[in-house]
Amino acid sequence: MKLLIFIISFCLTCFAQFDSSQSIKMGCEGFNPYDEYPQLIGGVDSLQIRLQYPPKALESSIEGTVYVIINIDTLGITSNPVILKSIGPWCDEEAKRLALTSKFTPAIKNGKYVKSRILIPIKFKLPIKD
Repeated sequence: MKLLIFIISFCLTCFAQFDSSQSIKMGCEGFNPYDEYPQLIGGVDSLQIRLQYPPKALESSIEGTVYVIINIDTLGITSNPVILKSIGPWCDEEAKRLALTSKFTPAIKNGKYVKSRILIPIKFKLPIKD
């Protein structure tokens, strides 16, 4: 359990964070594996707009953030989604779907496109009831 907490903390601290400019940032201070990091085309809002809240999650009033690690190839295509933090199986499947259907500009290292991995937080927030 302590190892899982450490891994989650490390990944959330070092690999990807959202800021107010709605972009994904990666890396730890002093360690930058890329000259340019992969960028989500359309920004974070493009994920949230495409999110289809799972009906069973709505019925159960489940909300929170699912963290997905994905691979990004040299063309910006995603593959192999892995759920790092789950809020339930229905939301996990939707988060994987969003990750796999997202398009990125690939990472750049020494002037060349390179494969990369990124952690994407996908927020599930229940709609406000009138």
